[in-house]
Amino acid sequence: MSKAGSRLCGGTLDSRPVTLRWEQAEGNNGRLLSTEDQDADETSKWTPGPTLSNILAVVPDQKTHERRVLYVEANPEAGKDKTTSPLSFHTITLKDSILDDASFKPSEHWTNLQKLPSSNFHIVISTGSGTGLASHVYNDVLAPLLSIFDLTPTSHTTTSPSSITELTKSTFLPAALSGIEQSIILLSGDGGVLDITTTLLWSSPLPSTYQPPTLILLPLGTGNALANSSSQTLPSSHLPPDQTLNIRSLLLGTPCPLPLFRAIFSPDSRILTNEGQTATPLHQDPHTGEHVAHGAVVLSWGFHATLVADSDTPEYRRHGSARFQLAAKECLYPADGSPPHTYKGKVSILQQGTWHPVRGDKNEHAYILTTLTSHLESTFTISPSSRPLDGKLRVVHFGPLPGDEIMEIMTKAYDGGKHVDDSRVGYEEVEGLRIEFEEVEERWRRVCVDGSIVRVEEGGWVEVKKRKGEEAKGVVRLVSCL
Repeated sequence: MSKAGSRLCGGTLDSRPVTLRWEQAEGNNGRLLSTEDQDADETSKWTPGPTLSNILAVVPDQKTHERRVLYVEANPEAGKDKTTSPLSFHTITLKDSILDDASFKPSEHWTNLQKLPSSNFHIVISTGSGTGLASHVYNDVLAPLLSIFDLTPTSHTTTSPSSITELTKSTFLPAALSGIEQSIILLSGDGGVLDITTTLLWSSPLPSTYQPPTLILLPLGTGNALANSSSQTLPSSHLPPDQTLNIRSLLLGTPCPLPLFRAIFSPDSRILTNEGQTATPLHQDPHTGEHVAHGAVVLSWGFHATLVADSDTPEYRRHGSARFQLAAKECLYPADGSPPHTYKGKVSILQQGTWHPVRGDKNEHAYILTTLTSHLESTFTISPSSRPLDGKLRVVHFGPLPGDEIMEIMTKAYDGGKHVDDSRVGYEEVEGLRIEFEEVEERWRRVCVDGSIVRVEEGGWVEVKKRKGEEAKGVVRLVSCL
């Protein structure tokens, strides 16, 4: 680590007078340091401050011409109290330019957002997502941040699993159909995005007046695949890795069309809710009669779908993303000592307009997963070739294996996606995927679509394709720091 010389400046930290200096680190990072010693030099006792990874933005004060550094840091209270916000919000005022802030100037999107009337600027606080921290993050971080800019968006707090769907029907959809620009901050998991996009697509085909809502997703669900994938820092990026719960994208990001896939299910398929106790027919496309589900992250069958379905209980959810690893052990090592289940069905992939069986297909499988994203969790890289919002559909698959070998493959996914280099694993870019089920027991006919579970009837099927051409454009836009 090299230091930025002895250049110091005065300023404030959360309104307290301090002396500040910048310390440059190797690579694209560094940090501010502070001391309350007003006659400080480099030999003074300095307290580490924010790094570039947790700075949200650097904004000029129009009255004083000083720079305000807005940042978050890990909340030390979160380790003691699991019901408090994982981040705390802070501001530093710099009286002089000791920080190269070119990369942290608010984007054009943020400038436009500040001009929106509060009736078209929304915050959705999903109280049931993940471990229930959305309201704490809003109160402790987001509300103070927005108050600095005198922004008062319309806030909505969920009261049931259908709240976001109902809000989309009553508010977001009518405005979008009328051509009204909207921005929506979602404090939720991937399910919140799915609820909005699915409800908007019920009005498909969308009229020429349609204005796609802009979504800013803060990852407060369990896996948070969409936020973790869209906020991945590429080697070409001028920004360091994000440690702000994606709040940085609110001020620095740019809206991009969110790629979606379309899954058609056999007619008697049902979406399962209430821990699998309630079965509801899928949405039926009024124009084609097809039973349809849409997604932006993943469609899977086999091991992944089973562990997502089995772990969807209050007992598992209180463990956060660890719920998947706990459920995985039960899937891989059944209590009766039997091997992991072998999933029976015909699986085909579509490439260059032609359907053909997946590699090594003998109608027996352990893992079938197609995705538009790189990550299913922050450290679980399911598709290392995927890039943020690139719209490419990829399939990961392998056949029946002992529990230890499946665990070995999954562990490699936590090591930067090295599972795709394993000779036992198939990994291809595709245009579509089709599964024809040959299972008798309904437990083995469950399909995961962006965290929701669909039970396919005996002898049923599902076919998924990425949306193309005009239908792929503009359902929603997702803000990302690409």
